[in-house]
Amino acid sequence: MTIAPIETVSALAASAAKTSIASPSSSADFAGLLRQGIQQTSDRLDAADRQLAAFALDDTVPLHQVTFAIEQARLSLELMLQVRNQVMQAYQQMMSMQL
Repeated sequence: MTIAPIETVSALAASAAKTSIASPSSSADFAGLLRQGIQQTSDRLDAADRQLAAFALDDTVPLHQVTFAIEQARLSLELMLQVRNQVMQAYQQMMSMQL
């Protein structure tokens, strides 16, 4: 049975630096993910508006396509609002924590 050697302070500092470097990138990824979700929601809302305007001006646009685009936009907006509510709830819980 062998005992593992004790790590040096410099090895511990290097592993801690790797950990602290990884943390900001994960938060940046989350921010990017939120931006991407907001952009997709905006795109779906714009697409639904265009479909609705095309349907109002032209009878060749099928009603089911317009309904589908509107429903996609509605669901996307609802999901975005739920994510916002969860983020706000987590923020409020963190702010109410005593240090």
